[in-house]
Amino acid sequence: MPLNYIPVSPVAHRDAGWKRPSRYFFAAQDVVAPVVMAELSHLLTNMPLAFVHADEHAPFQLVAVQSLQPGLNVYVAPDGRWLGQYIPAFYRAYPFRMMAIETTEQTALCVDTSQGCFLNQADDKTARLFSDNGEPSDSLKKTQALLEAFEKNRRLTLKRVEELNAAGLIEPWQVHLSHNDDLNDAATTQPVRGLHRVNETALKALPAETIKALTASGAMSLAYAQLFSEQRLQHVGRRYRLHTEWQKHLAEKTNIEALLDEEDDENVFDFGE
Repeated sequence: MPLNYIPVSPVAHRDAGWKRPSRYFFAAQDVVAPVVMAELSHLLTNMPLAFVHADEHAPFQLVAVQSLQPGLNVYVAPDGRWLGQYIPAFYRAYPFRMMAIETTEQTALCVDTSQGCFLNQADDKTARLFSDNGEPSDSLKKTQALLEAFEKNRRLTLKRVEELNAAGLIEPWQVHLSHNDDLNDAATTQPVRGLHRVNETALKALPAETIKALTASGAMSLAYAQLFSEQRLQHVGRRYRLHTEWQKHLAEKTNIEALLDEEDDENVFDFGE
């Protein structure tokens, strides 16, 4: 089911309610997820990082790699559970998202109405979006504050990524799709296109003044975070096998729980200033 985001309105949604998702079907087809620098310490031990852009004229953005196969997020189980110890902030704010207003540089709070987490009429299982006097509810205020902080950090992250690109450090990432643990195995026959990485050789050859500038801004930390995260590609490979095993267990109607050997953490942090 495609997502259907609409602007949140105190008039149209005065009696509406929402709830946090228990399943992540809305993310099940996402190959990558936008992430920000405030998340790096959590992402480094869980997901590979890369840079992508929509076209050659669009700026690079930082993403977490969730698959090497179109239409499949291997961090979402077939029953919708999240497979992993960290859920990107982009998903934890669901069903809400800050979205660009056409022809302006402003954003508006929007809500997805397609996945059952939003009701036009709140019930005892959902939180109100607005109070009876039309003011945003406390739960909506907290979610909007999270999204605004994410957007602020996203803009900062874009600047740091652009600094890396301007220094000539971002290059195409020659990753190959494989069904074993080594997703960099050049012997496989299906290259994955669109991902970019930091060129470590170029990084080490930077002049001192450029290194100083990138270090001062924080872009150097981002560069090394991306490089260090590449070993997490093995996690992606293991989750491909987990999906395969899951389908096998479903077909044989055997116990699935034994496949899940990871514990979720609290996934709680703030974006800072």
